[in-house]
Amino acid sequence: MVFIFIAEKQKIFDEKTIVRCYTGRSMRINVRKHERRGYQSIKMSKILEKQFLKQRNDFEKSCVERDKKYHFPQGVIFETDIAYAKDKNKAHRLDRYRPKGKETQILPVIINVHGGGLLLGNKEFNKYFCALLSKKGFLVYSTEYRLIPDCTFFDQLRDIFLAMDFVKEHAAADGGDLRMSILTSEWKKQNQI
Repeated sequence: MVFIFIAEKQKIFDEKTIVRCYTGRSMRINVRKHERRGYQSIKMSKILEKQFLKQRNDFEKSCVERDKKYHFPQGVIFETDIAYAKDKNKAHRLDRYRPKGKETQILPVIINVHGGGLLLGNKEFNKYFCALLSKKGFLVYSTEYRLIPDCTFFDQLRDIFLAMDFVKEHAAADGGDLRMSILTSEWKKQNQI
């Protein structure tokens, strides 16, 4: 499925196409055969989309329960839902965390991108993690991006690059030093710093 998607994105999908995959192997695609199975593909994609959206809904519910267990640390200036694109898309937002008492200091920058297998997750899931990083002396930006199936993987990459461009343009004014910057995502034991 990935190789068909790549071919479509690159607009090189003719009747028989050879596509080089990430593994470096070539694969032959018979488009007519794929079109004959189109109905089954559409039906399967609707089932998958429904499952993805259910997982996303379950994740959102679990976040409410999770938030009851944690508390936001003292000593962090937190600004939420800053637009990093001019399109007014709700997913094109980021949060900024800065340690209190260090407003005049130039700090190293961390850009945090939430995980979730490209299907679920949000920047709020990492707010405790980002706040703890900020308390350690970092200017932290936590980004939101669109999720599959609402967009493609390439759209997600564009979103992250837009957020990184925003940080590049605003970090100095926010008191950040991009010469000391890190791009992160969560890991299994994210809140144990």
